[in-house]
Amino acid sequence: MTRDDDPIVTRRSPDEAFGLLGNETRFRILRVLNDADGSLQFSELRSRVGADDPGGFNYHLGKLTGQFVRETDDGYAIASPGERIVGAVLSGWLTAEFGAGSVPVDGACIHCGGRLEAVFRDHGITIDCTDCEWAFTDPEIPAGVMEGFDATDAPTVVARWLRMTATRRTSVSARTAMAS
Repeated sequence: MTRDDDPIVTRRSPDEAFGLLGNETRFRILRVLNDADGSLQFSELRSRVGADDPGGFNYHLGKLTGQFVRETDDGYAIASPGERIVGAVLSGWLTAEFGAGSVPVDGACIHCGGRLEAVFRDHGITIDCTDCEWAFTDPEIPAGVMEGFDATDAPTVVARWLRMTATRRTSVSARTAMAS
């Protein structure tokens, strides 16, 4: 048991955490490390980030090291929280939103034979029947996954997203079972 004056976990406030991540140089550091194959030495990381000032770069890297970046024997590598932040930004979870309404979908409702449509909402895309209002699927999907696609491609993107997340869940479950 720990004493109240000696906590195991300390927390940053949301202002502190997002303040650390709200700097363009810091996000570039995270993105470069996320894309790297392993650790990067300070000079290689600074070069890939495109930072001219070693002192300023060191300051920003220091702010990320510990929580978002790990210092290794070989240099610097991204930590799990850094990977999650980069993924959330690049996928659009934090930075994109849907701007379309709804689009027709090929096929008919299995319940009433009615017309299907893909409906873009705050955090996902539903495939609904326009007649009986049956929702066939309602996954949470980051808006960024639709970038480069037309709204009519929504059913294909939804299917791809569902396959990918199902595969990931199966893979995590298998790793967890093997570890037991």
